[in-house]
Amino acid sequence: MKAGPPSRPPLGWLGLYNGLQLAALPAAGPAALAYGLLRRKYRAHLAQRLGRAPAPPPRRAGGGPRIWIHALSVGEVNAAVPLVRALAARWPGAVLVVTASTATGLETARRRLGGLARVVAALPFDLAPLARRAVRRFDPDAFVLVETDLWPNLLWTLARRGVPAVLVNGSVSARAARRLSRVPGLVRLLYGPFRRLAMQSGDDRDRLAALDVDPGRLLTPGNLKFDLAVPEMTEADRAALRSLMGFPPEAPVWVAGSTHPGEEAAVLAAYAEARAAAPDLRLVVAPRDPGRGADVAAMAAAAGLRVRRRSEAAGTAGPGGTDVFVLDTLGELARSYGIADVAFVGGSLVPVGGHNLLEPAAFGIPVLFGPETESCREVAGALARSGGGVEVADAGALARAVESYLADPPKRREAGRRARELVERHRGAVDRTVALLSEILED
Repeated sequence: MKAGPPSRPPLGWLGLYNGLQLAALPAAGPAALAYGLLRRKYRAHLAQRLGRAPAPPPRRAGGGPRIWIHALSVGEVNAAVPLVRALAARWPGAVLVVTASTATGLETARRRLGGLARVVAALPFDLAPLARRAVRRFDPDAFVLVETDLWPNLLWTLARRGVPAVLVNGSVSARAARRLSRVPGLVRLLYGPFRRLAMQSGDDRDRLAALDVDPGRLLTPGNLKFDLAVPEMTEADRAALRSLMGFPPEAPVWVAGSTHPGEEAAVLAAYAEARAAAPDLRLVVAPRDPGRGADVAAMAAAAGLRVRRRSEAAGTAGPGGTDVFVLDTLGELARSYGIADVAFVGGSLVPVGGHNLLEPAAFGIPVLFGPETESCREVAGALARSGGGVEVADAGALARAVESYLADPPKRREAGRRARELVERHRGAVDRTVALLSEILED
């Protein structure tokens, strides 16, 4: 390969990182351990976070490469799904190991990738002994990091063992780049171990290049999220889903996906306003954290709305029907977009950075989002420029946008067509990323 990572981390930075960990461990360690033991969703994975992940099967003669793919949480796991499927197709004998850092990410990985990966596990804490143990146990031929979750001990352990690490679907916001520019040593600590950095866009590439990352290691194969698979839904599927939610067959549906605290209140206020113009309108709210379903349902009920939760739904709703359906489960949001007339994607009216705007776009429906789109700024901008999406500033603007689309079906259909066309036009990042990994593994 023409370019590769340095053989060791920048002087002093890794030592400082581990020194700070060591100093904090006596106080923070027991508290973190107690928290993990007390919370059920963390307790189930605590042993793996402490380095006791299952080992992949032993290597065998003639077997395929052993590839370790890591994705932080639900969004990154979903972005990784088409890539993992393509890797399994490219190397049928490959041993794939998938890790995630959050409980919901791990649940999503097990549900969506458990049939392809030989190991699906929680990523160990980034303590040097645990990182070394994980690398020895998984023994990868390559490490693939999806988007973010940069852990210095893990990355430099891989580099020391000669394991090529590749960042895929990488993204660096302008805000993050400004912060990193003040600490050049941190840039080398975080990005130095990577053999290649495959960025989502030219802007992401240029920001890292401006931070003195070797341009020979920077590529722009595109955004993996454009290659998402759209669930196939028949009219019977859509009718069954509406029935489950308690929605009339012809009622317009608005789906608010991946919402965060502070956004549900805005969505419910906008819903009340939009219903004045469209009395039959029904609402699906999918909180990013399914554990908040009860709280969201209580907010809707307090507003006098008929509410149903997916976690409690069985069969069809009662004769009174449902105004607001709270989707408090994982893995069902994409199909819900399949019955929507308009969508709002959360994490964008509060300072979170936004979530996957491409899921509803792929279904051919208009996409609404707030101004806080730091994590998906390229897609948000492309949707707005294409006419497939609209940025809204607050609950009032959200209500007006929903009303506008519902009142003008041709406008709504045209916006949806443009949103879907944007997705189709930018597909192909998965194939380009697999070609990059092939080059590295076969070098």
